[in-house]
Amino acid sequence: MDVHEVLAALARERPAFHRDGAGEDVSWPASPALLELLAAHAGTGSTTLETGAGWSTAVLVATGARHTSISPAQHEPERIEDWCAVHEVPTDQWRHLLGGSADVLPRVETPPLDLLLIDGDHAFPLPAIDWYYGTRHLREGGLVIVDDLQLWPCRIVADFLHGDDGWERAVAGDRFAVFRALAPGSELTSRWWGEQPYVIQRGDGLGPLLRTVRAVRRRVRLRNRLRLDRR
Repeated sequence: MDVHEVLAALARERPAFHRDGAGEDVSWPASPALLELLAAHAGTGSTTLETGAGWSTAVLVATGARHTSISPAQHEPERIEDWCAVHEVPTDQWRHLLGGSADVLPRVETPPLDLLLIDGDHAFPLPAIDWYYGTRHLREGGLVIVDDLQLWPCRIVADFLHGDDGWERAVAGDRFAVFRALAPGSELTSRWWGEQPYVIQRGDGLGPLLRTVRAVRRRVRLRNRLRLDRR
């Protein structure tokens, strides 16, 4: 099956890769628009990562991308693997890391990412943790997708990215948003708070404090430079 056949099969069969709180099998699919976007922006040669696992995993695997998914539920990758085998979708470029993303992402090793999908645990502050550690691996021009904007822990991440000049809003959906990194992700996650427009815009009375901190930072840089010149 190619990725478009996989999209059609998922919509037709609605496989239940998840379990709800009562242990019942359930299908929690990403929106069709998001799945179509994943199919369009990933492919052979791409490197992708998602927090969570489900229909989006099957789509990204079907694109031929080098894909990593992260979730703590053992049954999810097993069911996705079985579904892919039945539908003749190769999974040799896919790895699933078992565990919570807050524990796994700080230690994950991956080539530079072309696409990061944040769709794991939605409890605060986990979407922000997923963004912080996942974005460190994002290449310049890579995409971050934040799903489930109807939930405020996810929406606050999207609001931050929308207000930050290091990111370009590429797509805005009803339940998800897509942002393009205008610099390597490792640079964007290490910016001082005074360089983050979202933080400044939402702060009351930060102007005087910010000017003071900037002046101190300039003096420290100058002092360090003079010390180096004297050596």
